[in-house]
Amino acid sequence: MNRQPSNARQSQFWNYGAIALLCLYWSLGDRAWSRPVADNTLGAESSQVQPISDVDFQIRGGARRGQNLFHSFRQFGIDRGSSVYFFAPSDVRTILARVTGDRRSEIRGTLGVNGNANLILMNPNGILFGRNAQLNVAGSFVATTADAIGFGDRGIFSATQPTAPGRLSINPSALLYRQMSPQPIEVYSRRPADSSTDSMFFNFVGLQVENTRSLLLAGGDIRLNGGVLSAPGGVVELGGLSEPGGIKLRWREEDRQFPERPRFEFSPNSNLSNVSFLNDAQVVNVQTASAGRELGGIVIAARQFSADGGRLEASTVTEGDAGAIAILAQESVNLRSMRIATDSQDGNSGDILIAAPNITLSNLVLSFNTIRPGNAGNLIVQAADTLQIVGDPDNPSSLRSQVFTSGNSGSIRLQAGRNLLISNTNITLISGNGLGGEIEVISGGNLEISNNSGLSAQTLGRGNAGDILLRAADEITIRNSQVDSSSNAISDNPAAFGNAGTIQLQARQIFLNGGRITTIVSIPQGLGGDIAIAGQSLLLRNGSSISTNAGIDQRFGGGDGGKISINAGVIAAVESENSDITANAFDGRGGNVQITTEGLFGIAFRPRPDDRLSDITASSEFGLDGTVTINGLVVDPSQGLVELPAQPVDASRLIARGCGTAGTAIALAQREFVVSGRGGLPAAPGDLQGSGAIAASWADPGSPGYSANRPLRPSNPPQTLPSPAPLTEAQGWIRDDSGQVRLVAEVPMAAGSQIASVACASGRPDSPESHSE
Repeated sequence: MNRQPSNARQSQFWNYGAIALLCLYWSLGDRAWSRPVADNTLGAESSQVQPISDVDFQIRGGARRGQNLFHSFRQFGIDRGSSVYFFAPSDVRTILARVTGDRRSEIRGTLGVNGNANLILMNPNGILFGRNAQLNVAGSFVATTADAIGFGDRGIFSATQPTAPGRLSINPSALLYRQMSPQPIEVYSRRPADSSTDSMFFNFVGLQVENTRSLLLAGGDIRLNGGVLSAPGGVVELGGLSEPGGIKLRWREEDRQFPERPRFEFSPNSNLSNVSFLNDAQVVNVQTASAGRELGGIVIAARQFSADGGRLEASTVTEGDAGAIAILAQESVNLRSMRIATDSQDGNSGDILIAAPNITLSNLVLSFNTIRPGNAGNLIVQAADTLQIVGDPDNPSSLRSQVFTSGNSGSIRLQAGRNLLISNTNITLISGNGLGGEIEVISGGNLEISNNSGLSAQTLGRGNAGDILLRAADEITIRNSQVDSSSNAISDNPAAFGNAGTIQLQARQIFLNGGRITTIVSIPQGLGGDIAIAGQSLLLRNGSSISTNAGIDQRFGGGDGGKISINAGVIAAVESENSDITANAFDGRGGNVQITTEGLFGIAFRPRPDDRLSDITASSEFGLDGTVTINGLVVDPSQGLVELPAQPVDASRLIARGCGTAGTAIALAQREFVVSGRGGLPAAPGDLQGSGAIAASWADPGSPGYSANRPLRPSNPPQTLPSPAPLTEAQGWIRDDSGQVRLVAEVPMAAGSQIASVACASGRPDSPESHSE
């Protein structure tokens, strides 16, 4: 049996011991690093860390300057299950704590204030809020990885060049970044809500401040990895800088109550950092009590803002107005499977703003509804370059606002500088008894609405439906989708008589492929809306429709059709695809259709709709028919088109050439010479035809569809002309005394005249006629 030498066993023992001691050191060290340790940069006013228990601490002391209290730490952290509270005298408005060491702050327990003061925590090395982190702060809370806090012209409170504060007795004015790479803030805080919390909105609780207060995070990058932030009735703001600069702090007095709350103000020239949401991260800012004079909300300012799942909510469940949500990015916004809401239970819903050069919203649910009396807010999505709002077939995106009572509907404005795509998305404004809002979709290039998308501005009550405007510098394409502004008021309510709204389309080219543009009214009192389309061309394919109908519900009838106005250089459809332009009614009067165009192809006026053909109608089933007016046509489309031969014809065999050996022989044999003019092409619709126009056909007499007598119809009434004298073939030419050349039937032999023959110089056949000299 082999035994290890004793020195080997001792060596192994010491190795195991070293590993165990190292693990213990790391464990104790991590625990030591996770508790506050004061430094001596404040001198006699240094912070005092007082243990309350093995895991709980209270911070006293600090440098007092007016209503501000300053603390300074070499390290600052809180273990899971531990707590750290700052003691605040009753007249202190704001506590400012800095970390001067080189380790980030890891907050895994409870951070709080004994008192009503605001708390600002600054650590330029980074800040992490663990899954069990929570706040117990009556005032507002600011966490930042800036390295200094400015106080106007009075000086700064610095973490990298720490000194005792001077006369810093005013509110902080800015967060200052003087390092090249500001460190991030990470938030994992997410705890199940207790039974006392409204589970409709608060399924989880993370970092939360009291009602009407501010919760501000200013990085470097800000990452919410499953984290939850909340300031009920207050404001949550996220942002940071990626390089040296500053973020201004502005203070607003909420009301006469103490204290004021801070807000961020970003400079337009700042280089912002990124903000990202992962694993169902949430900012839930639901108002559960009165928010005072200043509305709360959510603000995200970033270079790039991305989210995969999660929620932004600034709604209200009590009497009062909901907050607003603003997302501002210098480069891009990319949100997927996210919910954004500013709904109001009993008041006005909030505004939503999303602005960036490039915006992609995928499988998004966005709402700003009002349940009881109140007006809806507005939605603005503005991309300097490209905007895409898309969804999956089984999970479409939804942008929706509904006013359930007498309030006015909000508006939706979508704008892109270059291209705008709406796919598998429903965009809806629903009004009740108030005014309908507007949907505006504007693109500096192309605008496409496709894949069963819908843009709808409806009314369900006495108010009129909203208006819709689609405008693009280049092309508007509506593919298998609908644009609708209709009145669907409850027909059994005699007081409901909302009218349909108006729809306008403006673009260079407008293409409807299975697309539908409708303004429908379904009740007797309502009026069909108006549709106005302007562009160089309008193309309708595959059952597309432009309709402003009334009384389509035959149980109720009534209502007059609206007006359709189309001004396009060319309007085209396929006759057999049943693409229609209609202003029909059931019991009321048919509407008016006014078309101004130079060419109308594949679609024609008919007294009644034909489900098999593409037609233009303004009829009424039991009332008066409307009118259809077509102006500006150069060609009457009712004359049809010239049928072309099925087989191509070699034109060189039908036209005798005048020169060349072969051509001369053909010409002499056929005794004719044909000048084809445009090469046999038919005249363009806009060409003028004189009385001498020739109707020529290149069709082979034996080919299908050939007709020997198929003259073109002249644009002017026929005139009776005198029979012309028989034509005599010219035999030569002479130059008269004035020097002009004339063709003559007989060549005079007068002396001095210049004589020439029309025969070609060579290749003339040898025949008796060729030797007349």
